Amino acid sequence: MSRQDYITRVSYKNDLPPPTCPPRILKYTSTISNHDSLISDGILSSLFRKQNFKKYINLPKDGNTNDPLALNLDLIEVPELFEQSGAVALHELPFSKGDQSKGITLHEKDKGLLRNPDFNLKKEASRSLPGGDSRPGAPSVAFLRKTEYISNKSHFLGAKNQHSQTPNKKRTVDDLTADAQLRNIEQSFEEASKTLSGDGFQNLRHPIKKHLRPVKAWSLIPNSENMDQAYFSTKFLGSASLHRSKQEKNFVGELSDKSNNGINNHNPIYTTSIFKPIASRDEEWMSFFTMDDLEKSKALKRKLDSVELDEEETFKFKFNKYYDLKYEDYDTSQAKQIAISLGSNKPGGSANLEAKYLPIQGKIELKKKRLNPESLADDENDGPVHFDQILFTVRESTAEEETERDRQRSKYDPYNYVAQIDEEEEEEGEVVQEED
Repeated sequence: MSRQDYITRVSYKNDLPPPTCPPRILKYTSTISNHDSLISDGILSSLFRKQNFKKYINLPKDGNTNDPLALNLDLIEVPELFEQSGAVALHELPFSKGDQSKGITLHEKDKGLLRNPDFNLKKEASRSLPGGDSRPGAPSVAFLRKTEYISNKSHFLGAKNQHSQTPNKKRTVDDLTADAQLRNIEQSFEEASKTLSGDGFQNLRHPIKKHLRPVKAWSLIPNSENMDQAYFSTKFLGSASLHRSKQEKNFVGELSDKSNNGINNHNPIYTTSIFKPIASRDEEWMSFFTMDDLEKSKALKRKLDSVELDEEETFKFKFNKYYDLKYEDYDTSQAKQIAISLGSNKPGGSANLEAKYLPIQGKIELKKKRLNPESLADDENDGPVHFDQILFTVRESTAEEETERDRQRSKYDPYNYVAQIDEEEEEEGEVVQEED
């Protein structure tokens, strides 16, 4: 079957009779001569294009008939609108320049409506005189604008707010003094201690989940004993995960720790591991060393956690793998990330629980890295870049090392460590004087 398209011409015809009552053409009443020629569409449209005065007045034809603040102005009735190009009537009034012999005479009550939009209202109010006259030096008024209403209620509200803020400003100034700061710090500790037990503990609520109830409360204090060391947050990305390496070692049989399935923070193999940063030429990476003997790792963990050492012992760490290094340094003045350890200051009691925190100084992201043999070659300037093993020995710190550690701790806890440093410095000074 074939399809055919037909093209035809469509015409419309209206046979309705003309209306019996045609619309009446209203004659515009005006005092201007030759009024019919002045209200033509061509002249009015040209006037609206050349003279941009729509932003100054609201006309009823623009849809503002219901606007109570609109100024109903008949442009045709403005004197000399068309005879003298309308510039004087629409923009600048003749009497504003001091020429009152001709032009429009402004009523005395209408002078309060005059306002220059380019002039500050506060300055104009301070420099204007009663009756609408301005002082010498004030800018001349350019045109007549619609009435502006100012409510006196806002002035009273502003004065009320100003009086109400006066005690707050005085309180802010008082809070900057040394005595006020010390008082606020002591008050914060007193308020925090009330929440550890009693009614203050029962009144603790979660900021979002109001139905939750507290179980335990700890006093959050800085761990000043370990502030002399730097702590970093380490993250293994992608194939660098330690979970895969642990599974491989268990499959070979090198590790037999069946109590720890997977990776956790209590596995001594990884809690006693060593990360050594290596820099060679334009590359930088991290070498990872671990111990193969699980019992040796547990023994090293006990030595690191103990206060006193029985005897020195050397532990052998073997090279494990390389990691690509990405380091992000944190601002030391702000605790962006902290590590918290929960504990109690009483050996067998549950009261007076303490949570000690340590600031994290940076973030390290490790990825799996493959090095070329050329990168592993020893550099004359940088020294060796590859180590098969590390011999690690735990010993007591010397007096100089203890002094340096106490100096680092004094930055965070000067109450407990500054006196000890001062006594050591005084003893050294006395020894030097005796030798002289």
